Amino acid sequence: MKPTIENIGNPGNAFKWTLFHLALGAVTTVVPQLFILFFYVVMLINLPAASVAARKGNMEPFILVLTYLLGFELMGRITASSPFIPYEYPKYFTILFGAYLIAISPRRIQKVGLWLLLLMIPGLFFDRSGMRLRDDIVSNVFGPIGLALLVSVFGSYLPSQKLIVKSLRLMWLPGVAILINMYLKTPELDSIEVQLRSSRIATGGATSNQASTLLGLGMFLSFFSLYTGQSFSGKRIFDGLLLMLFAFQGLLTFSRGGMLVGLLAIILVVLTTEPSRDNTKAKTTRKRNLSILYLVVAAIFLIGSFLIVDNATGGKLSMRYQGETNATVAGNTEKDFSKISSGRSDIIDEDLAIWSDYPVFGGGAGSSAYLRMLRTQSGYLIPHVEFSRLVAEHGVLGLAYFLLMLFIGWKSWKARTLVNSGNLLFILFLIGFLSSFHSSMRTIVTPLLISLSAMGLRADQIRKRV
Repeated sequence: MKPTIENIGNPGNAFKWTLFHLALGAVTTVVPQLFILFFYVVMLINLPAASVAARKGNMEPFILVLTYLLGFELMGRITASSPFIPYEYPKYFTILFGAYLIAISPRRIQKVGLWLLLLMIPGLFFDRSGMRLRDDIVSNVFGPIGLALLVSVFGSYLPSQKLIVKSLRLMWLPGVAILINMYLKTPELDSIEVQLRSSRIATGGATSNQASTLLGLGMFLSFFSLYTGQSFSGKRIFDGLLLMLFAFQGLLTFSRGGMLVGLLAIILVVLTTEPSRDNTKAKTTRKRNLSILYLVVAAIFLIGSFLIVDNATGGKLSMRYQGETNATVAGNTEKDFSKISSGRSDIIDEDLAIWSDYPVFGGGAGSSAYLRMLRTQSGYLIPHVEFSRLVAEHGVLGLAYFLLMLFIGWKSWKARTLVNSGNLLFILFLIGFLSSFHSSMRTIVTPLLISLSAMGLRADQIRKRV
């Protein structure tokens, strides 16, 4: 099986490549260096041909290759592949390849992406805290810059159901490898001692928030595969089992944001999407029956996963999702929104206070954590909410960036009535957008999914042609 992107993304090869990624996840728990080898083999085989296509105006191969490679983000981290694969490689990739595609492609660039890029540039040139490091810029600002460049590229395409679904398949397969690696590294349930807070026990070495974000996305993609009959794994029983395993592993992180976003996306798919790819009227009743069947199966898998983890942790998972902490259970403090949100509401309040101090240009890119530390005389805490980070570090320019993100969401919402993939584009936007409220842009999920949803920016052109 030659690892060309056409081969990997071909539905006819789905089962073979699912088994391959299961094996990759398992083997890299013992020989992590094999991931580095595979990663660069895929790059060397696929990027030259994708570049040739991009020069002719066809950026779809590059979009698919980039989506697949970015999907391995956490694999690079949990296999400790840095410096051979840099820890933040997705952010470098989005900027490098985004700029490259803009330079070589004859297609018109989406102007919304260019505006997003321009809004981020001023904050790079100053730092009100006087403490900013290079890593702070990479961690906090390269994500929004990468999003801007990808929107510039992806937004030049009219959305295609085939392209979107193929992108999701190529996003799902790396998630399978990461899932198995994490699962095999997780101790036996009866040996795990959990507290009422997020935990890295089940993450394979990644942070719990990052793991929850990716596992929640994997849970959604597995359900989408099962429900629509796309069968990313090639076998629907595998789709169901992997759905359950994504949910199980994600719940074990005790990090709620990614799992709740994944669950919301599943609900939206059920409300907006037919379970069968056959749209003939003769099969309407069958499709409805399939819809109910797959929904029941998914509900059983998801509820079963929750009950298994909750029972193994002595009911602490239920308490965690009710917003309880060790302090509230002990009676040392009252349960309030700060406790329920794991302190994110406090971060938002402090970021807004920083914005009030520096309303026009903010405190400077990458400075908010230090400015919060100076204001509160507390420890360093990385940004968790992208909206408040944007306004704290970029002022009104950050607010404008956030409003442009909402504009992309609005256009993807409008695309629902114009193109077949419109509902899916909007769901992808919501996953990316809501993920930015619990993990900022520290993973590639937000930039990648919002960039894919930006294909809805051109959906109005379909109406104009009619």
